[in-house]
Amino acid sequence: MLRDKGWTIPQIAESLLISDDAISQHITDYREAKKLKPEGGGSAEQSCQLEEHLQKYTYLFVKDIAAYVKSNWNIVYTIHGLRNWLKRHGFSYKKPAVVPDKANEEQQRAWIAEYEKLKQNLPLDETICFMDGVHPTHNTQPAYGWIKFEDPLGMYRRRWEIETMFGCLKTRGFRMEETHIPDPDKIEKVVFVLAIAFCWAYRMGNIQDHIQRWVLRKFRQLLLCFTCLEPAGYAL
Repeated sequence: MLRDKGWTIPQIAESLLISDDAISQHITDYREAKKLKPEGGGSAEQSCQLEEHLQKYTYLFVKDIAAYVKSNWNIVYTIHGLRNWLKRHGFSYKKPAVVPDKANEEQQRAWIAEYEKLKQNLPLDETICFMDGVHPTHNTQPAYGWIKFEDPLGMYRRRWEIETMFGCLKTRGFRMEETHIPDPDKIEKVVFVLAIAFCWAYRMGNIQDHIQRWVLRKFRQLLLCFTCLEPAGYAL
């Protein structure tokens, strides 16, 4: 170690072509946590395994992630080093968005059938009462944590394709809303058929655009060949 030989931090930084702050941070990490590996320590396979684990389980504190890394691979990370690793691999400290759970249609039908059966067999001296079984303070409260960050442009690009398809199914294309179909099952079938028609039309448009570009490119090449030809009788 150059530090043990009496070198100063500016001398070490100049010899290694890195900043003074990086040298100071490395020395501090070594003294406090005996961390010999760089901030990107560990193999690529271990990094992939850690990413998969963090996508399944959300951690509130970096120290808990550091404890998990130490218990599984015996690699000691400082809080600062592991935080930098998380940021380099696309993780950010944020609160997740709350998404309503999807209802189970089969369970709903079974409950309605049981409810109708209960009403038919209900004695005259009894009454069915409904009450809210979830208090507002017992609702799901999302907490902050280290979550994999997704490119917002990529998310909006996928959303734009979906919005474009719905626009073509409605006012800009097939005008599905003018059918005035109230039955949900029939609406689902109509959307299914129109989605297939939209995909077919979209594919045909791409093919036609590709053919037009190919013809235009060939025409330009042919025109360029004619312009390069020398008139007869004037060749040198």
